[in-house]
Amino acid sequence: MTENSDLWIKCIAKAGNIHATAISAPRLIDEARTRHNLSRIETRILGESMLAALLVSSTAKADEHLSMSVKGDMFLKQVIVDADPTAGTARGFIITKELDRDINTDLGPWQTGTLTMVRTKPNQKEPYVGTVPLITGYMAKDVTFYLTQSEQIPSAMGLVVNVGEDRAVKSAGGFLVQVMPGATPAEIKSVEDNII
Repeated sequence: MTENSDLWIKCIAKAGNIHATAISAPRLIDEARTRHNLSRIETRILGESMLAALLVSSTAKADEHLSMSVKGDMFLKQVIVDADPTAGTARGFIITKELDRDINTDLGPWQTGTLTMVRTKPNQKEPYVGTVPLITGYMAKDVTFYLTQSEQIPSAMGLVVNVGEDRAVKSAGGFLVQVMPGATPAEIKSVEDNII
C-alpha cells in the first residue's frame, strides 16, 4: 500500500456472527474536495458522508445500490451520496447555507433533520427506503442509530476526515462493526470493549 492510497477491508468472525468493514479513502475524499471546490468544513462533512455510505453499502446484497440523503436545518442543508459496493466507489455533493440563528451546542454539526437510506436492486419494483431523525447531529452516531432502528442490526460506526490548512485531505477513514444473530453476550462485550 502506498502513502495516501485508498483501502477497503471486509471481514467476518469465524462463527459468522460479527461482521466488520474498515475503509481508508483520503484520495477519494480529496478528489471530491477538488471537484466541488469545498471549504475545510464542507470537505470534512461530505467526506464523512461518503465514508458512511460506503460502509453501509458494504452490507449490501449482490447488485444492490445504496443512496443516502441527509437533510439538516442549519449551515448543513443537505448531502446526497450514491455508493456502489461492487465497484467500491462513491459520489456525492453537499449543499450549505448561511446561518440565520445560533446553533445548539449540545448537537453535532448537522444539528437536527433527517437521514434517509435507499437500497435498490435492478429487478426490484420498489426500493427499500428507511428514514430516521437525526438525534445527535454527528454522522457516525446517527447512521448507527439508523442501522439499529430501521434495519434492526446492532452496529457501531466511527468516521474521521482530517483536513489540512491548505484544504487538502490528510487522512480519511472509518469502520463499521455489526453484531449478527447468534453472537454471545461475551462476544458482544468484547466488541464493545474494543470500540470504546
